[in-house]
This record gives sequence, C-alpha cells and structure tokens, in this order.
Amino acid sequence: MRPADRARRLEALERAAAQRERDVTEERVRAVWAALSHDEIDDVAAECLIAHGAAPATARELWRECWRAGAGRGDSWAELAAQADDVMSLYLADLKRTARLGLEELRRNPGPRHAALATVAAAELADRLDDRAFRHLVLERARAVFGRDPHHFCQGFAWVLAMVASGAPAEEISRVAY
Repeated sequence: MRPADRARRLEALERAAAQRERDVTEERVRAVWAALSHDEIDDVAAECLIAHGAAPATARELWRECWRAGAGRGDSWAELAAQADDVMSLYLADLKRTARLGLEELRRNPGPRHAALATVAAAELADRLDDRAFRHLVLERARAVFGRDPHHFCQGFAWVLAMVASGAPAEEISRVAY
C-alpha cells in the first residue's frame, strides 16, 4: 500500500471511530433524558433558563409555557429567557380567561355542591392569579385533584381557584368534593 493510500485509510478509520464515539455519546444522552420524569426535565430546563437570565420564580412556568410565543424548545436558552415577559403575559391571560369561563359556567349551572360559588366575582378572582404565590398554590391544589395540567379542566380549575381564595383547607379540595 502506498503512503498516500495508507494516510487516507488511517483518516477514514479515525473518522469512523470518532463517529462511533459520537453515536455512543448521543445514545447515552438520549437514555439519560428518557429516564427523567417530567418534573426532572422541568427542573433542568428551569436551571438552564435561570443561567441565561430568566427569573428563578417563574423559570419553570416559562419552560412549560414557552410554546405560547412561538418559542420552540429547540431555540437557545438565551432567546427563550429574553421572551419571558411575552410568554408569561400570554400564559397569565389564558389562565385568567380559563378561570373566568369556568366561574361563569359554575354560576350558570352551579349544581348542589357549587351553589356557594354562584356569587363569586369572576373577574376579581381571576385577577388574583397575577400573584405568583397564590397562582402556584391554586395550581398545586388543582394538580392534586385534576392531574398535570389542571387548567385544561375549566370548571374544575375555577372551582379550585374559588376554594383556595375562600381559604378552604387542602383536604376539602378533592375530586370527591368537586
């Protein structure tokens, strides 16, 4: 074999070895991500966003709701962190809209368990969702009753919102009570 052929062959073997190493690394990364829970992925994403300037208090919400501003999860962390105000504004507007619709429906058709909610001022109650601590408490209690995305259950979310606002203890906010 000529020296030039040997050099080309050696380069080809080195490229193939490097590609195998990249493939193994990518497989390991995929395996690690596949083993993470939704909450763990949310935590990792929030840490990345915080490292790029997002507010620690809302980084998790920003990650979960980034689709609202057309910010795909493939964009850079810095770009997503820069869009935080837009994403959070859209998220809060949707959350408040959901609460108002649910409260209005509970008012129109309260049923025996929800009669006390018929007098709740929907707009004022929905506006309380601007308070991050209150919003997180409502979402925590609603997730316990309705699962991961409780605001998809319009009336149920509104019921939990009203119950939390009225000071009801956590044990009174259950699927059975609803």
